[in-house]
Amino acid sequence: MKDTLIYDLWGMIIAWCLYLNGYILLSVLLAMACGLYLAVMEGEVLKQKELLAFVCIYVAMLCLYYTSSIPYFFPSLHIFMAAMMFNAAVCYGLYGKIKRKDLVKILGFVSLAFLAVFVLISFVPGEDYTLFSKSSLYLMESFIFLPYQIPMLYRHVTRTVKVMNLKAVKKGTAM
Repeated sequence: MKDTLIYDLWGMIIAWCLYLNGYILLSVLLAMACGLYLAVMEGEVLKQKELLAFVCIYVAMLCLYYTSSIPYFFPSLHIFMAAMMFNAAVCYGLYGKIKRKDLVKILGFVSLAFLAVFVLISFVPGEDYTLFSKSSLYLMESFIFLPYQIPMLYRHVTRTVKVMNLKAVKKGTAM
């Protein structure tokens, strides 16, 4: 199951690369194929409340997208983001089926990648940007990483708290 999630995340990296290089239709198809593959391979991983949460995240991302200068450079990003959010929603259902120690490793890798890109963006001088500002670049980075990172972190924290509560109940010192 861990391998399936890792392959999906690599597929989404490739989909993002395709999108950023102008292969919009191919990137959307790859993102949808990755999500469908996860859904078929892992069975029922997507519940209505999770789907609703990701629709709300998508709407929030759209609001940020349209208030920035990103639509001038990537006018079809909202279409790709819809496919990406479907994939992220299916991934969220899968996070609960993966061992906590494996989830921490994946979360650590995603967090380090996010931090590395953040640091690289911060080193580029601000005068090198024209319409696509540094803040828009940070926002694009958030669009890439956070739809996967935040739900993964949430799932890990809730599972850890559950385990801590079970241990406390066994000891007789429930929270």
